[in-house]
Amino acid sequence: MGNFIADHVKGSDVLKYSAKTQEGIRMHRAIDSFTDGHEVVKQSIERLRPDFHKYAGVIVDMYYDHFLSANWDSYSAIDLRNFTHSRYQILNGFAGILPERSSRLICSVSRRHCT
Repeated sequence: MGNFIADHVKGSDVLKYSAKTQEGIRMHRAIDSFTDGHEVVKQSIERLRPDFHKYAGVIVDMYYDHFLSANWDSYSAIDLRNFTHSRYQILNGFAGILPERSSRLICSVSRRHCT
């Protein structure tokens, strides 16, 4: 859960969460820091910057996510559909404590009834 909400938890708000969730938040941030500093990622962003400006980084993330999902079988023995379904179940189990932006995001892509 921490990996999923990391972009929506700011400053000392991280302390509102369990140690395990804080660990997930730290892991997400460490991965972001590594990828954002990687030369290949920087080159990808710079290629897109003339046309997409400040959104170039977001688009690069989406490209990489696409290629990860398209080649999922190379990285995991678990079927992608089963994997994503299990992650939605986990996130829905935490619905009451998700940050508002995370909750809206999960509502938009899962079958959870949202009010």
